[in-house]
Amino acid sequence: MVWKIGSVGPQGSGKTRTIMEVCNQLIENKYLWEEEENLAGTTIVKPFTILIDNKKLIIADNPGQNSLEMVRKSVAQSGADYTGILIFVDSLQFNFREIGLFHAMSIANYVKQEGLPVALITTKADLIQRFFQSDLLTRICYILESGVQNIFDGQNIPYFDRTRKLHSEFILHINDGWIPFLELEQVLINALEYNINPLNVPGFTMMNVRLFARSILLGYCQFYKEKHPDFIQQYPIFNALYSDYDFINSLNYNRPSAMETGTPWRFIAAQSKSKFVDKNEPPFQQSAFYANNIEFVLKNYCLASPTRHMVYEGELRQKVFDMGWKFIGSTFTDSITPGGIQNSINIIYKLAEAAEEYSK
Repeated sequence: MVWKIGSVGPQGSGKTRTIMEVCNQLIENKYLWEEEENLAGTTIVKPFTILIDNKKLIIADNPGQNSLEMVRKSVAQSGADYTGILIFVDSLQFNFREIGLFHAMSIANYVKQEGLPVALITTKADLIQRFFQSDLLTRICYILESGVQNIFDGQNIPYFDRTRKLHSEFILHINDGWIPFLELEQVLINALEYNINPLNVPGFTMMNVRLFARSILLGYCQFYKEKHPDFIQQYPIFNALYSDYDFINSLNYNRPSAMETGTPWRFIAAQSKSKFVDKNEPPFQQSAFYANNIEFVLKNYCLASPTRHMVYEGELRQKVFDMGWKFIGSTFTDSITPGGIQNSINIIYKLAEAAEEYSK
């Protein structure tokens, strides 16, 4: 008997790391995680094999990014014989939580519809705990405030060009207080990396810093759209925000950051479903990035919590039911601590049991 589980979710959400740590726990440290090597992410489907009661369980680690069409095709093609779906959600970019469901839905025409088991893992709970059980999140917000309020038009902003593997700079553009999305993204990344020692904040890795910065910017976009819809609709410069589905999928495409990979906005925007529409790069007001505002956006739009995880589980359970699939369970956990890894093992075992029943 062979079961095949497809893992899906946004870029950097911890799919690969979680699966590796589960395998290491069960098959004696076969995989070594290297943060720098994994910064670019998974771009092809990678199978991991576990034996459970002498039965083979294959977990197919699907790419979280790359061309959106390539993701759809790879997930669909590898999913022809799936007996279960494992959806990952990232606590640091909870506003990207629908990506896993988008990817899961792309295989709907390739699997037996009725009763396909689905489970949910929300990762990086350890970081969320550190944020909310101390003043760490508040300190981070003041670091970001200082980083944004002390920049000026024409300033040279340093970054590491990961394509050419050398240090470089770009000239910052601030027009009447408005800063372009991709330039501000690098400013936020720099502020975090220059002021936070990752050794003092375990889990706040190079990749997580970049995901955190982009999550903040998406959070601001969602805040603008929710609180100031008339303003957003009035100015074409914000037309990328009109469709949440398109915008979130487009932003999920690129990692680590646009500047570091030399990716222009037009290429990111082209990943949207309506790729032939000219999507403009949204700007942000410099004056909006004070610590209290940043913390409000993070808590209300960006970060997960046990409560928000449970609310999303309820929403996902209904969506899965509407598709004719079967929701098995979820866990709010991490891939670092022994207890966190065990939580993932437990939910994978539960999914495997349901996959066995589904296969009959």
